[in-house]
Amino acid sequence: MGIFRLLYLEWKKLKTNRTFWALSILYASALPLFFLMGKGMSVNGNRGDASSGPNPAAMMDSSVFYKFPEVWDYLGYLGNWLNFFVLGFIGVLIVTNDITYKTMRQNIITGMSRNEYFTGKILILLTLSLGATLYYCLLGLGFGFVHTEGTTFQLITQNADLIPRFFLQCVAYGSFAFFLGWLFKRTALALILYIVYVMFLEMAIRWMGHANVLPNKSMHFYPMNAAEDLVPMPLWFAEPMMKGLEENLGFSYFLTSTEAVITSAIYIIIFLVLSFIRFKKMDL
Repeated sequence: MGIFRLLYLEWKKLKTNRTFWALSILYASALPLFFLMGKGMSVNGNRGDASSGPNPAAMMDSSVFYKFPEVWDYLGYLGNWLNFFVLGFIGVLIVTNDITYKTMRQNIITGMSRNEYFTGKILILLTLSLGATLYYCLLGLGFGFVHTEGTTFQLITQNADLIPRFFLQCVAYGSFAFFLGWLFKRTALALILYIVYVMFLEMAIRWMGHANVLPNKSMHFYPMNAAEDLVPMPLWFAEPMMKGLEENLGFSYFLTSTEAVITSAIYIIIFLVLSFIRFKKMDL
């Protein structure tokens, strides 16, 4: 069965799902709304530019958030939270809904192989992540062109490496939720554990356990922290706040972009492989 056929079959299930549409509308409306809420505020920042380098920390008008190249950083950071919530929830739903409504069993009994069925799930997860990334690009370009005077190609693309990292972050959150969906099979339980792990448990393990036993940068190489560091709080905004903390820690508070990309890619592969193993062992 071809890739587009598998994707179409998955889309047929989603397009009639009210929860999916509610989450999609939430994502589409909340990202620009949250972004615009920052207008008019003054914040402490350490903004630099390509020509003069970082300036001393000072009160910074939030209008810089909407200009190239900073628009990619700040919009991506806000998208980080929505990716966690929306892509995570959808990652669970595309698995548990099929189990709850016996769609998985029906698809396989009517001739679809297990490999084809699982491939379709991965394809829809990647497609939704790509859709979220394209939306991020459109918003970034729109806000950037409206608020930036004298745009140049170099200015527009200066922080555009965040775009593929944004996509990878969507896949990372979605693949972890996808794995929990296969592991627990029940929507409510998988969602609760997803939220608890991402927001509380991993942080507790890192800061209350790992930091006391092995206080070095290895405490940052956990799956959801690596995903978050793909599109972290903008450094020109975070640096004044993080400086004292990093001096106490003795190492950086964030992973580098390369570290975050490699670590997240490894975890994505692990979650998808574990999901496949779990799926292959399940009874129809």
